[in-house]
Amino acid sequence: MRSHSRRNGRGSIEYFLPFYYLLSQYKIGPIPLGTIGLLIIAVYTLFKRSGVVRLPSYYNGFIYFFLYVIIRDGVKIISGVEPPQTQINKIIEYSVVFFLILIICNKSFDENRLYSTWKIAGFIYITGLVYHIIMIYILGRNIFPISIIPGYSLAIEGIESDRACSFFSEPAAFVTAMIPLEFLALKRSDFKWAMITTVAILASTSTVGIVLSVVLWALFLFSRAEKKKYRVTIIIVAIALTVGFFSLDIFSSAVEKARGVISGGGTLGSRVIMGYEIVSTQTLLSLIFGSNYNDAFNYVGEHLSVFSSKMTYVYWSGGYVYLNTFFHIIFSYGIVGLLLFYNPWIKMLRTNEYQAKPYIITMLIATLGQSLLLNSYYFMIVIILLSYCDSKSILPSDMQKIIGDC
Repeated sequence: MRSHSRRNGRGSIEYFLPFYYLLSQYKIGPIPLGTIGLLIIAVYTLFKRSGVVRLPSYYNGFIYFFLYVIIRDGVKIISGVEPPQTQINKIIEYSVVFFLILIICNKSFDENRLYSTWKIAGFIYITGLVYHIIMIYILGRNIFPISIIPGYSLAIEGIESDRACSFFSEPAAFVTAMIPLEFLALKRSDFKWAMITTVAILASTSTVGIVLSVVLWALFLFSRAEKKKYRVTIIIVAIALTVGFFSLDIFSSAVEKARGVISGGGTLGSRVIMGYEIVSTQTLLSLIFGSNYNDAFNYVGEHLSVFSSKMTYVYWSGGYVYLNTFFHIIFSYGIVGLLLFYNPWIKMLRTNEYQAKPYIITMLIATLGQSLLLNSYYFMIVIILLSYCDSKSILPSDMQKIIGDC
């Protein structure tokens, strides 16, 4: 399958995007390095353009969501439930990033260049993962995340871990940076890189990563034009990966973690069940428009009597409260915010010629197990989704039909 590309690309975003999530872990003062990179690319894009920047109609869904978020967060500041400075900083940060994305994504992109760069990034990330695997499984030592800035700690709570995470703070973050590469490899039928990426994701022991990989492979299994040829190939690969996953010691932690999730622990308990328990205690008004609390931990702390017999209290007592994206949106911005959040994603899925449908579906599932609301994870997804919005205008007619069958 030929890839989408144009000679006049959008500057350097294809070279930078594979490293955006990695760099967003680091800050110079209050500003993430990822945001600084976007700023440089936005300035370069404006410098290369002539005339007024006009926003395409496919921006509208994301713009409506952000306008609602800004208004709702402004109301939270006025309500005075929590200190306003944190909320003000949050508004400034996500507003700046969103504005930069509007500029950067207002041109076509070169998928060939993006894929080539993501393979380089993937090789680097996998090398870091292999180093951690050697340290853990061969040398029997715990590890810290590998920092690209000497002295800068990415370790959660500053403690060592026995789970490989490469250059990222945790295995789930490693998976976040690798899933787009897996999508691009499968989309281009590059099964060598698809397998390498999948094995790396499985080796990270991230339960969410395992689920998302299975989803991606399944979507491509049932969406190929040459159905028999690709299905046989993918089924063979899937069987080989499954056998290796359950038989090799390197994946034993992932297997145990997956079993724990199935039994109600891990991600299922800490994000899904706990998220449901929290939103079920909201008033009707806050359920529709969102709570005036910015932090779910503070909300639980002020309503302990409601959670005294629930799983949420157990996690809160341990010092943290996590929500998946789905329940986080309901908690912070209500059902109105939830509908506005998913609306542009659904519209893209309903466009027959849209090329990134498998990635959207995978990320929709990710919203049930991960937190990707107004953070670098979310903004990386937005850039990828917007990058494919105008691709149908340059696809050969036969390819449009193939993608339409997806």
